[in-house]
Amino acid sequence: MDALSALSHKMLTLFRQMEANEIVNLLARLEQKDNYAMNNQQYFMWGKLALEKIETLLHIIETKENILVD
Repeated sequence: MDALSALSHKMLTLFRQMEANEIVNLLARLEQKDNYAMNNQQYFMWGKLALEKIETLLHIIETKENILVD
């Protein structure tokens, strides 16, 4: 949980700049894990949801900009 919290903190600035508010909200919850009464299962559920949203956004960007990713 600590590693995911630290990674979320690092990612927040980028997604704030992109104005990806839904992802920002999820990352903020993950970053501030101690401010939310979540058990491990709930916490990792938020993490999985954030990852899915990030992957979707990256796919949209890749498609729009015709970027090929291996």
